[in-house]
Amino acid sequence: MGISMPKVQFEVDRGADKRICSNPSYSRYVLGYDRSIPLSEFVDKIYSEKLDEITRSRDRLQESWDKINDKVAERLAEIMQIKWPGRNAIGFMTINRICPRNLKAWSFYVSYFLDIGAQKGIVLHELTHFLYFEKWKQVFPDYSESEFEKPNLIWELSEILVEPIDKDKELMKLVPKTAKAYNRYYSIKINGKESVIDHFAKLYERDRADFGNMLRIAYEEIKNIGVFDLTTD
Repeated sequence: MGISMPKVQFEVDRGADKRICSNPSYSRYVLGYDRSIPLSEFVDKIYSEKLDEITRSRDRLQESWDKINDKVAERLAEIMQIKWPGRNAIGFMTINRICPRNLKAWSFYVSYFLDIGAQKGIVLHELTHFLYFEKWKQVFPDYSESEFEKPNLIWELSEILVEPIDKDKELMKLVPKTAKAYNRYYSIKINGKESVIDHFAKLYERDRADFGNMLRIAYEEIKNIGVFDLTTD
């Protein structure tokens, strides 16, 4: 296509992992942490014991992802009808079961202990988010980046739509094990009938030919259905 594709560099960074594991929103998800010692000491202990294993996981993921990176990025650009900006992404290996992302830094976390298929599903999920919000900025030029984070409807919509986007047939040939959306999108029903995820998956499939217009329609829809309590996580 003659356009620059982002690269993803995976890193083992104990400091970065310690910062995310120490975040109160994520600390309870640290694998194996029993609170018998301070969390920062626990992270140091795990890295002392398992650094080779964490590094091997990083190396394995880097090698595997590099083989599909450009094809994944090209397909995401086709789906969302936008060119990638000239920047790369960083994936930090983590001992956490939660894998948050940073939109400003284009960085995210990948659990080192997952199988390679699940890890690649996380990478695809986060790259989808990064490009999705670039498209959002084009479609809604009066955007506020604070609304890209929870608790906001724009954030909710991004987390819902990433699943049908990543279930694209061409993407699934490259990354068959896609990351699932939050469980609540399956349990919350609209008018007591279909789930949130089913509702927006249908909307996406119906209107995806014009991705920007699909976003406009979906945004109006999520504002109108009134099923989210934005006062809680």
